[in-house]
Amino acid sequence: MKSVGDSVISDILYPIITIGYIFLIYWAFLLLRKNKQTSLILMIVVMFGLLYDTIVLSIGTLLGTGELLYNLNLGRYIVHALLTPLYIIVAYEQSIRFDINWFGIPKKMLQVIFGVVMMVFIVIALTTHVIGVTLVPTTFDGVLRYIIDPTHGRVPPIAAILTIIVIMIIGFVVMLKTSPRWVWLFIGALVMFIGSAVPSSMFGTLIGSLAEFFLSITLLLTEKKLIEQ
Repeated sequence: MKSVGDSVISDILYPIITIGYIFLIYWAFLLLRKNKQTSLILMIVVMFGLLYDTIVLSIGTLLGTGELLYNLNLGRYIVHALLTPLYIIVAYEQSIRFDINWFGIPKKMLQVIFGVVMMVFIVIALTTHVIGVTLVPTTFDGVLRYIIDPTHGRVPPIAAILTIIVIMIIGFVVMLKTSPRWVWLFIGALVMFIGSAVPSSMFGTLIGSLAEFFLSITLLLTEKKLIEQ
């Protein structure tokens, strides 16, 4: 097993992030009771996936290496591949409720475009980070997890990066075309983009997980803003 780092900051923070996601999911359900929006339902689905992700990272050391932890970590890759791109639809739906005019493109056509983009990213993620991969155990900062075997070559999370770029573009357009300017959607995507650019092989998964958590907060803040306006 490869071991990197001597501190246990991640070992402490992951349970805290897990509790944070439980709070966010509860908050999302409260908002959903006020206004049943597709964007909120999708957010709840994604956040349940991210909650699963942080739970697995929190209990990895407790479970130890073995088939159970291997399968749980494979589930993490599947969750990220299938669910993370859903945030594209969330951001798009929110932009429409801000009455953003997407350069005169009809809404139905936009739905198709963003839906196709989302599906393409899911296929890319599945083919590069799920199908046919071999996972090996590694410990970083007190967190035991399984990662894609680096001896087979490192494949960057292309789908995740492209997903965040699309959300950044949506957030930037929302920021430019709202008055007063709503900046949080763009800031959340920007923080997520920076976090996803940090190589987990060198710095672990904590920075990326914190960035995902922050993006989820900004999407919920945006939803709250739209419900109250």
